[in-house]
Amino acid sequence: MIKRKDKILISAIDLLYSEGVSGVTTKNLARLEKVTEPALYRQYKNKQEILNHIVEAYAQYDEKIINTILESRLSGYEVIRYYIKRFIEFYENYVELTTVMFSMDLYYYHETTKARMEEIVNKRISFLENLITLNKDILLKNTGYNSEEMASMIHGTLFAQIYEWRMTGMHYALKERALDYIMKLLKSTNEYEHINEIDK
Repeated sequence: MIKRKDKILISAIDLLYSEGVSGVTTKNLARLEKVTEPALYRQYKNKQEILNHIVEAYAQYDEKIINTILESRLSGYEVIRYYIKRFIEFYENYVELTTVMFSMDLYYYHETTKARMEEIVNKRISFLENLITLNKDILLKNTGYNSEEMASMIHGTLFAQIYEWRMTGMHYALKERALDYIMKLLKSTNEYEHINEIDK
């Protein structure tokens, strides 16, 4: 059974998705949850605490993805493919949370929440950079980029692809397109075509 606090958080994420940050109000949440506003304050002190929990939900599977990779024997292109697939699958299955990355009003103007969002982003990029460094002889061959640059480009491509997917009505398979674009970043044309045939 879902706890009351978790139900409120789910409703808050739904409101963010449908109405933006301005729509995440205690009045709207009370209406959705069919409770009084004082009842909400027994679960969350204020709106900011709810927004903080939304940011935490945005990154709730990061540790699981990272630990699975660290415990695996994946290497080379496959370790990057795995990271991208798991990352994208999470947001494909919980589209509402993608709104967080495009809602600067949610975190940018609050010192603690901004710092937390920076921590999430930096940790993702740093983890990618470490993966690339460990596999640089394969992943950076013929690219002309170093590990830091490639990690930033992969992260930026994921961000851009999720944005485009959302803005165009999510009418195509995000995971396939994101994988296609990022693998092309990592491989020369001949290598890409060869590996892509194997993946199929």
